[in-house]
This record gives sequence, C-alpha cells and structure tokens, in this order.
Amino acid sequence: MPLPGIRQIRLVAASQLVAFALAFTLPPRDSFAEIAIGGITTHSTYGATITGTITAQDAKRIVELEKRGARLKLVRLDSSGGDVIAAMTIGRILRKNGGIVLVEEDDICASACVLIIAGGVVRSIHGKVLIHRPYSQGTDTAGQDLAAWDKKMKSFRKKVDAYLSEMNVSVGLADAMWAISPENSRALTRAERDNFLLSESDSSYDDYRSTQDARKYGLTKQEYLRRYKIVTERCAEYAKQPFINT
Repeated sequence: MPLPGIRQIRLVAASQLVAFALAFTLPPRDSFAEIAIGGITTHSTYGATITGTITAQDAKRIVELEKRGARLKLVRLDSSGGDVIAAMTIGRILRKNGGIVLVEEDDICASACVLIIAGGVVRSIHGKVLIHRPYSQGTDTAGQDLAAWDKKMKSFRKKVDAYLSEMNVSVGLADAMWAISPENSRALTRAERDNFLLSESDSSYDDYRSTQDARKYGLTKQEYLRRYKIVTERCAEYAKQPFINT
C-alpha cells in the first residue's frame, strides 16, 4: 500500500521514511488479525499498517517476528483501538527499534491506538487522535465487589501511567483519557498533543540524534542546534512553495 502525504512528514525523519516506505509498496508477505505486514527489507526491518481492532494476537504476531530477527520500524495507524496491553506491547517494541508512526490525513487513531503513537520516536500525525477512558473487556464481575473492582481499575491505571512515562509522554494524557467516559470520545487538538508531548519526536531520541550529528560534523552541541534551527525554519518555508510536490 503506497503511503500518501510523505511530503508532510517532518524533514528530520524523511531519510528514514524513504527507506521504510518501500515495505508498504510491496505486496504484503503476511497478515494476521488486523495487522498487514509489509515486505521485510535486506536490513531485516519492516513496515505494518494497523487497522480495525487491536488484539492480543496482533501483539503476539509482532513479538514472534522480533524473535526471528525482524524489526518493526514504521507503523501506519488507522484503528478504533482495542486491547490496551497489546497496544503497549507494540508501542514498546516500536520504541526499542527507534520506530516511526504515521496517522495520515484521512485516518483515525482512537482509544488504545494512542498508546502505539506514544511508542514512536518520530510521530507524524495528520489525522484525528481520539481519546476516552480505557475500560475492562470482560462482562463478568462474579466474586468481586466494588472495592475489589476499584482496586483492579486503579492497578490498570498505574500500568498506563507508567507506560506513558516510559515513552516520555506526559501522564497528563492519562488524566485527559480518564476524564472521558468510554461511550464517548474526544479529538485531541494540536495544542493538546504538543502539551502531552505526543507530537513530532521523542525528547530522548532528539537529544541522541543531535548529539550524534554534532559529533559527525565536528560541531559543539550548541552550534549544531543553532544551525539545525535555521535549516528547519528555511526548509519549512521552502516546502510551502506551490511548485513543491514531492
């Protein structure tokens, strides 16, 4: 599946996206549950499109590929959510691999899907990101009173908080999620995504990349960052020109 809108992605990620987007242009070698796996490249990296409901089987499939040496590096998301634990498993794998997440203009990433966004070290979000309070999937409360159920839900909340902190995303995102009932949902604004540290790229990744680049060009970190700011501002202005179409 070709990826539209690549020109919109932040320039710092462009070189990586060119390499991994090739996986999406190949016929899928495999598919499992709601995940379409793209072709595995010579560097043992692969792309995936995650749609529909995220399940434990989806996470299991990716874990199996990782065990075989394949590395998930690029994920396109268009999902209504699903299993929170599975989403966090996929997000952790994505972060470990220094992966990129895409939500294209016509795509929606809702509920548990947002936790996969958090796992990307580079995040390109142009579609809608919807949040609401996570909820238990089962329908049986046998043997559990309200106090026991409350304890279970608080433990669940702690796992989500810990995950977001691990991904360098503000736990304020969890506060916002828990404030909205499951039968409702709300789209995050760009300002909210920025405030929750969910936009663009991970802070540790940014510092790691800029440290490597400063050394590569023989610059101090301060001088590299000064030049990087100038370059990105000029490139952004250049990209606004009407004759730029790639």
